Amino acid sequence: MTPRGFSFRLFLTCWLIYCLHLATDFTREHFLVSAIVERHTFTLDPYSGMHDDLFTFTDGHTYHGANPGIAMLGALPYFILRPAVDLIANREFAARQARGDTSAAYNDPRAARQEFYRRARANGWDVRFGLVGLITMIFCMAPIAAAGVTLLHRTLLGAGLAPRLALAGSLLYAFGTPVFFRAAFLNQNLAVAVFAFAAFALLWNPGNWIGWTAERRE
Repeated sequence: MTPRGFSFRLFLTCWLIYCLHLATDFTREHFLVSAIVERHTFTLDPYSGMHDDLFTFTDGHTYHGANPGIAMLGALPYFILRPAVDLIANREFAARQARGDTSAAYNDPRAARQEFYRRARANGWDVRFGLVGLITMIFCMAPIAAAGVTLLHRTLLGAGLAPRLALAGSLLYAFGTPVFFRAAFLNQNLAVAVFAFAAFALLWNPGNWIGWTAERRE
């Protein structure tokens, strides 16, 4: 098998395993994904108070309190699949309204989480939020994490490690470190780590496995 073919299989394997272990977490990044796609804005006024990292500034608007990069990437697959999300979420919310079933009590000792689910249910956002989390994980976070594993494997091979040792190190990184946990939901920190390592690997280029000139890599 060629190195490229092996890397492709390693990528697909990691992507599939990550997807099978997705989490239902709705993080601060997801609010910004929703705002970008649904309202074409970076302001998060409808979600004010629903997360500790959403801040209301002196202009009266609420904003995301971290780097928006991963949310901007996550907005791409959601933008493509939004018609399907609208169809499912709106149909479910309409059915609830017809039944008079728009409230819910969340059994959690943390008041902030109870309030989050109360508001999400009342506005019909719970199903939408779940689908947004699913889409951004499968089509954004999981492939980024899997690409990081593949990049590490090729870099270790280029550095002279035996194929089995390079594969073992890559799989240890993929499933024996916090990467496995972080890949389960849209996560800014893991994305930054992967892109930082990609920049390092591009500059180092051990064994010249990338095949680019130094000028092009820099």
